Amino acid sequence: MRKHIPILDYLNEIGAKELNYKQRKIIAVDGDGKKITTIHLAKSVSSNFRVSDILKKDQNEGDICYHILESEEDQSIWLYPLTLGVLIKL
Repeated sequence: MRKHIPILDYLNEIGAKELNYKQRKIIAVDGDGKKITTIHLAKSVSSNFRVSDILKKDQNEGDICYHILESEEDQSIWLYPLTLGVLIKL
C-alpha cells in the first residue's frame, strides 16, 4: 500500500490531463483518453469539496492538502485530506 502521495504528484505520475468529478469520485483521464483512473473520496473529505481544492499549489501551514492512498487489496485509489503542518504520530 502506498501512502501519503500528494495529489498533484499522483496526477502527474498517471499523466492526467482531464478531471471529472461526480458522485464522490474523481475520474482522471490521460491525454489520449485511453487511461482512465477512478479516485474515490474518503469519508473524511468534506461534502462541499470542489476539484479546484486539489489544484492549489501554494499552501500554508494549517491548509488542507489532499493525498492519495492506493490499496493493494482491491486496487482501489482513495483521496483523503491532511492538514498541512500537523504531525501525525504512528
